[in-house]
Amino acid sequence: MHRQLDPPRALHILHLPIRAMRVITDPVVDIATFILSRSILPVFYVTLDLLFRLALFGVDKLAGSPTAAAAAELPHLLVCGPLFYHILF
Repeated sequence: MHRQLDPPRALHILHLPIRAMRVITDPVVDIATFILSRSILPVFYVTLDLLFRLALFGVDKLAGSPTAAAAAELPHLLVCGPLFYHILF
């Protein structure tokens, strides 16, 4: 006798390889993300901080301390200013 699969069973069988790949790849991706976040991101943040401080030093020397103080507040204003106020509060 010829037997047909019912649609939910067919979808379940088709979904099994996807679930198996997730079981294998999820831990690998989690480990890779953990390693990247512990090794590369701190270097990236330190580099960004150094570039920002260098830019502030240049602004201080070229335009004076008041302008450098205003430039130092710029990242805070961008995150906490009116542009993102509706997101934060």
